[in-house]
Amino acid sequence: MKWVNHLAIAGATTAVVAPALVPVALLGSTAPDWLEWVLKALGKPVKHRTVTHYVLGWVLLLAFGLGLWDFHGMVAAFAWGGLTHVLADACTVMGVPFSPH
Repeated sequence: MKWVNHLAIAGATTAVVAPALVPVALLGSTAPDWLEWVLKALGKPVKHRTVTHYVLGWVLLLAFGLGLWDFHGMVAAFAWGGLTHVLADACTVMGVPFSPH
């Protein structure tokens, strides 16, 4: 799926609840892909749609942001963007893993 689609989904769904957090959600909506680049730069390359695309990881980060600690909703918005990314990718033929197990 193209980044523009991920940006549109995360931006539109976040704008309904918290318009001020749309930029954070947009950053999160591309995070599963650019985190792969970061890991590669750190010397730990991963294949596409593996570690950074675990549905469970983004769900847990969202729960952490909503329930335990959050700074003005930014963690939750970032996690929501990432979760919308992996859920949209899950609808493709290639799919995504639910968890490392």
